Amino acid sequence: LLPRCISGYSDLLITLSRHPKAVATLLQCVDKRENIVKRNEGNLGEEAKSRRLLVDTLVTLCEAMMDANCWDEPLIVDGKEVVPEGEMMDYISGYYQRARDELQKCIYSLGRWISACGKDGEGVREEKEMCCQVSVLMMAFDGRLKGKRRELEDREDDVVMET
Repeated sequence: LLPRCISGYSDLLITLSRHPKAVATLLQCVDKRENIVKRNEGNLGEEAKSRRLLVDTLVTLCEAMMDANCWDEPLIVDGKEVVPEGEMMDYISGYYQRARDELQKCIYSLGRWISACGKDGEGVREEKEMCCQVSVLMMAFDGRLKGKRRELEDREDDVVMET
């Protein structure tokens, strides 16, 4: 319940365009979700679901970090430096890679669950659909991340040409 509340609060912060605060909140949620994944390992249905929720949280974190728009300055929340100056893209890329790795584990868990109880097992269809939705979110963010990388590289090239 706590990660769901934290996630809902971060969604509210994002809606209010308070992206730095949303980042700090989502970082707390990632920790909680990782603990739930560890607790659910071996419980096939719960493991797949908890991994999917972790992936969703990681992608939301990446989106909030990108929307915080702190490329040349540190991301500071409540007086605490969350992301050092000039390292935002590295942080986003790291969390995105974690999301990709976790999505692979999620799909593997889902496959094990389907093997154990069949494709018509209770909750299997819904979880497959939710995993597909998270995969689509990942693909959309991947395109956005690549575009931002190009934009930052072009900006660096312009600075070099000016000097």
